[in-house]
Amino acid sequence: MKFKELLDYEIYHDILEIIYLGSNKSRPNFDPVLMFKIIILEIFYNFNDNKISK
Repeated sequence: MKFKELLDYEIYHDILEIIYLGSNKSRPNFDPVLMFKIIILEIFYNFNDNKISK
């Protein structure tokens, strides 16, 4: 089973946008759902930001 099939992340878009934009108004405009997926991958695979960015 693929990771994207486990959960419909788009249903969380509105709440993630509020959290993401509310935490720091000067952040670059990245999709909040994408940022959430990256955090999940970091946790699931024990990655750090350096491994994710490569």
